[in-house]
Amino acid sequence: MVREAGTCDYFVLDDVERPAARRVDLARRLCELLALVHEVDWRAAGLGSTLEDPGPKAAAAVDHWESILRHDQLEPCPELDMAVRWLRATVPRSSATVLVHGDFKVGNVLLDENDEIIALLDWELAHVGDPHEDLGWVTQPLRTREHYVAGHWERDELLGNHGQITGRSVDPEAVAWWNVMSWYRRQ
Repeated sequence: MVREAGTCDYFVLDDVERPAARRVDLARRLCELLALVHEVDWRAAGLGSTLEDPGPKAAAAVDHWESILRHDQLEPCPELDMAVRWLRATVPRSSATVLVHGDFKVGNVLLDENDEIIALLDWELAHVGDPHEDLGWVTQPLRTREHYVAGHWERDELLGNHGQITGRSVDPEAVAWWNVMSWYRRQ
């Protein structure tokens, strides 16, 4: 492990003191970085023994996060019960098997004084999964201030750019499902 220089700013894309063009450029580069994560050949990198392919990605995610919730749950929460029923009933098919960061956000990136990306941090949730999972996390409505440049770089631009970079189509319904899953796992 190495210590990198740089700063972490969760709301750099929402910083109206910076010109919009500069913030959009950074947003595009962050999207490119996420696409690079999804393009890693995790088997060739020797991660096959560490990062097992869980099979149906969405169903495995529901199982995983529900088990954590149930383990930590102190009292009944009917809203979460309803959410997990909906998640199970509407599980999307995986579009691909990729390296998923699991917590991709501006706040997990170090930038230099010129907004150049130095490092992507916090890999503890990395796993093999569906690329829509990271896209659902990044476009989760509660994260709007972190990942969008209002009026210039929003959900459609981010998803379209990711699809263009990777050459894989982005399924808006799968992203919406992963939006709900990302909310569920935060509970």
